[in-house]
Amino acid sequence: MIKTLLQTFEWLRLAVTQPMGQLTAMQRQIRRWLEVLRYCGRHLSEDRAPVLAAALSFRTLFGLVPVLVVATVIARSFLKDEFPNFVRNIITELGLAEVSLGGTEGVSGEDLGSWLEGLVANASSVDLSTLGWVGFVVVAFSAIWVLVTIEEGFNRIYRAPHGRTWLKRLMIYWFLLTFPAVLIGGAPLVIDRIDAIRSILPDWAWLATTIEFLAGAFVLWILLFMTYLWVPNTVVKVRPAMVGAFTAAILIEAAKHLLGIYTSQALTLNKLYGSLGLIPLFMFWMYLMWIFVLLGLEVSAIIQVLRGRDIEFLARQDEEEGLVDPAIAIRVVQLVAAGFEDGAATEPDAISRELKLDLRLVRAILDRLERAGILLRLDSMDGYSLAKPADRIDLDEILSIGFDFADEKTIEFGPLFERLRSAQRAAVEGMNLKSLDVETPPVGG
Repeated sequence: MIKTLLQTFEWLRLAVTQPMGQLTAMQRQIRRWLEVLRYCGRHLSEDRAPVLAAALSFRTLFGLVPVLVVATVIARSFLKDEFPNFVRNIITELGLAEVSLGGTEGVSGEDLGSWLEGLVANASSVDLSTLGWVGFVVVAFSAIWVLVTIEEGFNRIYRAPHGRTWLKRLMIYWFLLTFPAVLIGGAPLVIDRIDAIRSILPDWAWLATTIEFLAGAFVLWILLFMTYLWVPNTVVKVRPAMVGAFTAAILIEAAKHLLGIYTSQALTLNKLYGSLGLIPLFMFWMYLMWIFVLLGLEVSAIIQVLRGRDIEFLARQDEEEGLVDPAIAIRVVQLVAAGFEDGAATEPDAISRELKLDLRLVRAILDRLERAGILLRLDSMDGYSLAKPADRIDLDEILSIGFDFADEKTIEFGPLFERLRSAQRAAVEGMNLKSLDVETPPVGG
């Protein structure tokens, strides 16, 4: 056994340290995955994912009761007397019943599951008719505030533009409030069969535990896959979303069991906080879950950008990202105008391939042009078109947007660069998009 473990560790060490040409196919695959995860970690830091996870944890705690009020009103109308069992099954599936404060002498420990069951019971007893308009607005705002933060965080990681209509937002928010509960609510069927295996075949308890782990990961995988696919305000490809959701589901499923074991054996917050210790414990649990959700989304975004290329491609793109030619904004608008002339919207993927630019950089430029009123985003196809006639779009205006974008990526300019910029402005002075020859590259392009 020890010899096998040592051989495995040596095999993994070679996969990490040896040149790619000397690795087996399996080692190369593991090496690529490690590079993707390392790249994800760096970009999570750049996207301020730890700060975002903390904000999501706080807003989840803040909006927990309002969200529960809305969710319980929906669930009670369908489940009626089965609602308490439904809630208990969801809490068990999330692993919250295993996370406890730890007890003191003569006092049993409290767990997050019981605490949340109490919150749900209180929320389900709320009569919305007695809240009044002010109370209803507060409940609705708190619930929507949490969901808006989730959407904005996902858009930041996917470099997706803002501006989704409230009708589409409400449809997605309704999905986030109802679909997870319905999906997890089916868990009792699996749990009952797993318990039956344990009771009938005690020697096969390890198999029951494995099935329970995989079933929980599968439910999370489906839930995260649908969330990754629909929440970002852009077109998310199916395969990257599946891979990212699988990564997050495995991490969350493993973490919730390990955290339950750790808190039951090593943590005795009862001695310090009493029952109030459930609040920081819940915050810590939420923080871990959000970190893993954001990591899975980052994996999905990176795989979509790679499009089958090696991770070294993204590393080179990162090194070159600070070198942005301001005139590239004119070329971007030219491509959109060409599609507009053909009666079609232009997708960011097509611009990325044509200009050989990182897709995230292209999305950032398109977002700037949309906010300036030059381009119009079509939500139905994640494409762009001109927001006004070509003869009313001045090239100097586009170039100024390119300068503003480049200034964020580059160190302070000297006098020489200012003279070069003046020359670029002079070259396009008085010109508009219609007067620009499509076959002639723009200045600096």
